Amino acid sequence: MCTVTYLPTETGCLISSNRDEIITRSVALAPDIYPHGSRNLLFPKDPVGGGTWIVTAPEATICLFNGAFEPHVRKESYRMSRGMVPIQYFDYLSASLFANTFDFVGIEPFSLVVYQSGRLHLLVWDETSVHLTELDPNIPQIWASSTLYSPEVRMHRKEMFNAWLESDPSFDQESIMRFHQSEKTDAENGLLIHRSNGLKTVSVTSVERHDAYDTSMVYRDLIGDVTSSKNLSFIL
Repeated sequence: MCTVTYLPTETGCLISSNRDEIITRSVALAPDIYPHGSRNLLFPKDPVGGGTWIVTAPEATICLFNGAFEPHVRKESYRMSRGMVPIQYFDYLSASLFANTFDFVGIEPFSLVVYQSGRLHLLVWDETSVHLTELDPNIPQIWASSTLYSPEVRMHRKEMFNAWLESDPSFDQESIMRFHQSEKTDAENGLLIHRSNGLKTVSVTSVERHDAYDTSMVYRDLIGDVTSSKNLSFIL
């Protein structure tokens, strides 16, 4: 939920995410299919709060990363965990409807990548306003959490990502998973971090969408060194 990439494909897209967390936090459950109203959602679950940072379904794929445009001062408590936001998006099923209708007040700042019906949006909640931007779905993207990474580090990641794209233009899910685990030498600001305060990259998750027929999720638990995958078939 702290470094996210988007890659367009001929049949949909790849959205991948590194989750940076305090190592004392409970390990997430491997991806599974959960009912939400009349829909089935596929996501790894936080066993404490029941939320997630990435979820995919026939209608859309949603990925959350912490923070807005700039670092913020964290409050002692919030009305709702950010982990519930990707799941609750499916009560609205339109980026504009979600941005205009969902109650964001009392939620810590976050950014949300939304891929739906061939369209790509970035929604940012900065604790005061909602900012919704439509992006070109044909252009690869990388984002990183403003709460954990300075502007210089975020720019460095963009440069790394662009260099990787030039070196591997025929990317696939396996290669983007390797990219997300490629920089290990910088414990503070690498793609895989392990900071002295206990903050560590605990997992890498990648969603591959084939808009006409299915979506799949590969999840690598870096703590337990276990990789799992799950597929959700659908007809739109």
